[in-house]
Amino acid sequence: MRRLVVSLVLLFRAAAVNAQDLRLDYERESLLGTYRHYTQYVNGLPVLGGEVIERVAHDGTVRELHRALATPAPKRSLIAKNTAIASAPLGNVRDAQLVAVNDGGEARPAWRVVVEEKPHEPVAHYIDAATGVLLVSQPLFAQITAKGRVFDTNPVAKLNDPSLRDQNDSASAVPDAAYSIVDLLDLNPTGMLIGPNVQIVDTDAPSTPHADASQPLLFDRSQPQFEEVNVYFQIDRSQRYMQSLGYSGARRVVAYSIPVDPHSLSGADNSLYVGSTVPGQGKLYLGDGGVDDAEDPDIVLHEFFHSVQDWIAPSAFFGTSSSQSRAMGEGLSDYWAYSSNYEAGLGSGRDPYCIADWDARCAGDDSGQNCGYPPGADCLRRVDSAKTMNDYSNSDLSGTEHKNGEIWSSALREIFDALARRHGVSDGRRTADTLVLESMFGAPSNPTYATIAKKLLDADRALNGGAHAATICSAFTARLILAAADCNPAPRADVTLFQSPQQGVAIPDNAPAGITSTLDITDTRAIEKLAVNVNIAHPSRGDLQILLTAPDGTTVILQNQSSDHTAFTQVTYGVDADSFDRLDVFHGRQANGRWTLTVRDLQPQNVGTLLSWSLAITFAGDAPASIRPSTFAPRKVIAAVARTPGALGTVWQTDVRLFNRGATTANVTAIFTHSGDEGWNHFAAVKLSIAPQQVMALDDVVAATMRTSGIGQLEFLGDTDALTITSRTYTRANGGAAGTYGQFIPAVSTTESAAIAYLPRIQSTLNFRTNIGFAETAGGSGTVRVTLFDGAIGSVISQQDLPVLPFGHTQFPAAGGALITAELRIISGDARIVAYSSVIDNRTGDPIYVPAAAPRPGTFSAPVISQPGINTYWRSDIFLSALGDSGGTYLLTYTDSVTAERVVKFGTVGAHEVLALDDVVATFFRRTGFGSVRAELDGGLVATSRTATSSPAGTYGQFIPLRLADIGGPRELLHIERSSAFRTNLGALNTGGIDEVVRFTLYDAAGHALGSTDRTVGALGVVQFSVEEITTAPVAGGRVEVEVVTTNGHALAWASVVDNATGDPIFVPAQ
Repeated sequence: MRRLVVSLVLLFRAAAVNAQDLRLDYERESLLGTYRHYTQYVNGLPVLGGEVIERVAHDGTVRELHRALATPAPKRSLIAKNTAIASAPLGNVRDAQLVAVNDGGEARPAWRVVVEEKPHEPVAHYIDAATGVLLVSQPLFAQITAKGRVFDTNPVAKLNDPSLRDQNDSASAVPDAAYSIVDLLDLNPTGMLIGPNVQIVDTDAPSTPHADASQPLLFDRSQPQFEEVNVYFQIDRSQRYMQSLGYSGARRVVAYSIPVDPHSLSGADNSLYVGSTVPGQGKLYLGDGGVDDAEDPDIVLHEFFHSVQDWIAPSAFFGTSSSQSRAMGEGLSDYWAYSSNYEAGLGSGRDPYCIADWDARCAGDDSGQNCGYPPGADCLRRVDSAKTMNDYSNSDLSGTEHKNGEIWSSALREIFDALARRHGVSDGRRTADTLVLESMFGAPSNPTYATIAKKLLDADRALNGGAHAATICSAFTARLILAAADCNPAPRADVTLFQSPQQGVAIPDNAPAGITSTLDITDTRAIEKLAVNVNIAHPSRGDLQILLTAPDGTTVILQNQSSDHTAFTQVTYGVDADSFDRLDVFHGRQANGRWTLTVRDLQPQNVGTLLSWSLAITFAGDAPASIRPSTFAPRKVIAAVARTPGALGTVWQTDVRLFNRGATTANVTAIFTHSGDEGWNHFAAVKLSIAPQQVMALDDVVAATMRTSGIGQLEFLGDTDALTITSRTYTRANGGAAGTYGQFIPAVSTTESAAIAYLPRIQSTLNFRTNIGFAETAGGSGTVRVTLFDGAIGSVISQQDLPVLPFGHTQFPAAGGALITAELRIISGDARIVAYSSVIDNRTGDPIYVPAAAPRPGTFSAPVISQPGINTYWRSDIFLSALGDSGGTYLLTYTDSVTAERVVKFGTVGAHEVLALDDVVATFFRRTGFGSVRAELDGGLVATSRTATSSPAGTYGQFIPLRLADIGGPRELLHIERSSAFRTNLGALNTGGIDEVVRFTLYDAAGHALGSTDRTVGALGVVQFSVEEITTAPVAGGRVEVEVVTTNGHALAWASVVDNATGDPIFVPAQ
């Protein structure tokens, strides 16, 4: 009866398919079922891009995976075939047929003209049959440049000898030890090498002597028959391996004996796969330029895997050089070469990430050998690239597909490495390769990276119950192929984070004893699920073994030593990476007690630092919150946090610091709301448990803590009165690892949110851009009116009304003038906002965060400078902004920190105007040096400043607020660091009229005092000094407590935390 029902379902489905004129053109069997591909026909013409793909599971269930259909175009007169051929590029015309193209949902008749512009490189040009305009071109071949193959494993990898060279195809260039004697299976008994999986042919120049299956096949590399033997062995072995994975019988991939010409392309240093008129079938051509391509297994297997792709999803992985589909095809082929030869190469100690390292060694050959590599070339490509989608090139220049393909191959390589570590090399390879093969079944035409990444996740769910989802997600999210939300549901207050107070622990090199770090938990509830966040700075991830020991002594290995030589990046085992041992061993156990993390560096040459580690625990009974946690009590908000690409190649992320100055554990909930979402129902939330006097570090808070991506606001509720909360949002210099440019963003109390907000500083010039943003904090909605004023003349530049969502976040670029101010006013609804502007140097990417400020009368102070540093010149710019309708007056006093000389200036600023005092010490006060400025304002103005230095690539600096005189303290400074990455200066400004003594006490993240110093500061004077004057030991996650110990106690204090690589500082005011 079940078979009858299934048959009727398929019958009715087939009838529906036929009613839409969809014709089944091929079926493919995989481990998950039968994939059927239907091509749409309109008026009898096949439609390029008109397709339906469905999967019939083994139980008969039918699931449609992809549908892209077009409607008939209006009838028009059509050009003749010869006219279309004349419109195509010049070359050998192989075919011309009338078809249709799905152009924006319309099936437009087109002539498909296949032209060989170069030998063996056919391109299908689709020419509008009505207008003669070229609609799209689709290469029908896949190629690789500069290659050569030989041996079981290529000589360089097998012997770990990079000094080997081609030497004009000389037999003596390679020692006998590089050769292997293997069995060639199932050959035809006589004639050229032909078997069930591969057949050697000679259809393209040059013509060479051939190996005869009936004769001895023990050739050396100087004989052309050697390449025939090598190609037969490599492809036959790869095919048999795929069959061992389950792709045999009806599921066989490349279900024909593929023709290969090992000496072709007229001796060029090139190889390629060329498809045929039969969907999914083609031929391989291997060139002899430089090292003969057929000698290097990496090249042979790279090209063979193009045939695998084309068989599984005919033509899907072709496309233009800029297309993701073509780049993915190249990345897949590089991966297959890596996977196939990984184990053999690893045994010799050769770098396993170097692809085609024998093919690359033809430098020094005679010119007639056509070597395509420069002297010193080591690899054709590598599969350990650090590229992300931010590095993706949209150029259509030939070769772009290989550069973009490195993003895909490195992601697959990372997955392979992780599974090899977890299951052993052999089983890990089989698991990874099966997932890669399955991900290609049912691929639509021209798939994107994200499409196939999700299909790989689907395959893991179907085949392995999702056991490797964390590993897969880690590889794809790190390269921005997938967002965190594509992989793991964000926590919704069902996870509690506990962090060890020990931060910045040095990891000694090649020390089996390693280091240990502890975390004490007092919560006695039972564990439902546990994940482990580990943040380590180390250049070679595979050098490390990491273990977690529970209070009862149970130990699990989070990561074992491996050959992975990529840099360690922050990871959460159990979320975005699999642990070596399973973490569910902790299910049901109580959390309380001392947990221990052990980190061992088991290889020489590299040292590292354990920056921080945490346990993310879901306790029994904790369920995801259906609605946002809330309270009527005051809360704290960071208006903008991010993990998102920005303009001009920037990638922004936010690190948060929370200090519990109380005597008891602070329990708070951190809640993230994406920009554009309303926050009552759309949010991510994590509970935080912070011990007394502890500094908690949430690095990359959006991705690592909230398990998502994007930009938005971060709210804290609970025991926030005891907390000082700050953040730094930054981008890496030049998109790489050479330092950062960042901005300091403090948390503010929700009591500071309002219905009107003023932004005193916005710049929109060639060198600077500004984003305006606001966060709603009251859970209300409404409309905000944003009015921009020209700071030069005070007139209105623009006005726009924007919706405000509950707990939402909005950010948008500002334009219209060199200097601008803004007013944000709630004109309807009950929303309340915290607003800001972020001013960014377009050349360096360095930002400053300028919070909204309301004019008020008072005396405000800040440190200022105009003097050289080490290969720099630091200067302070002050902006006096009139944010109301009446303008205001100012009196500025500069006091030199060395001579105590004072200079006084005063004046007025018109309504909505801005007075920009660039290099205020030198140009306004006509002095040089370091000192303080005191601004006496009448209530109509707001004063802000930026201290920066210039470089040939732009400026980098820090926003310094002018603040009211503070009381004696104590106050806290966070983000204190002394390491290879950052240095810290401490400073104080005496706002009173007599000398003051200011005490600076340095603590580590656990609250242990590391040292103290007292500094005497003269009236209106300034001091600044390095934290090294308190300690020369490394400091990470530190804080400084500042207190005025004399009677009057009026001073301002700060830390300036400087990136050692870029020199970019952030100004951290005492709170």
